[in-house]
Amino acid sequence: MFKKDVILAQEYLGFLLLNLFDLFLTGWIFRHSGQEANGIAALVLKYWGLRGFAIFKFVMTAIVIVICEVIGKYSNVRARQLILGASTLYVLVVFWEIYLIFAFILHPIQEEKSLGQLLVA
Repeated sequence: MFKKDVILAQEYLGFLLLNLFDLFLTGWIFRHSGQEANGIAALVLKYWGLRGFAIFKFVMTAIVIVICEVIGKYSNVRARQLILGASTLYVLVVFWEIYLIFAFILHPIQEEKSLGQLLVA
């Protein structure tokens, strides 16, 4: 009765995995005195801590998926374009975080500077 196939299940799985990578990499950066570049996410982190931050990230992910499902009722092509576009943005974010982590590991910053200052600079 309630059975309905998810139209873009593989795309959603990739999007969720990218979000998970982003969360883990962001956590590593936070543990090394990094800062959140997204202003809204930084406010969530400030007021609700890491748990609230993780919930916020996954709520945003769920919203994108729900929007894709709604759009998918009218146009599978548009829904696929949206989820692939969002995934592409997350790929860029993940690559940027990996770059920052390797830069930090390969070129340690003196004690008076933090990774947060590296991210801002």
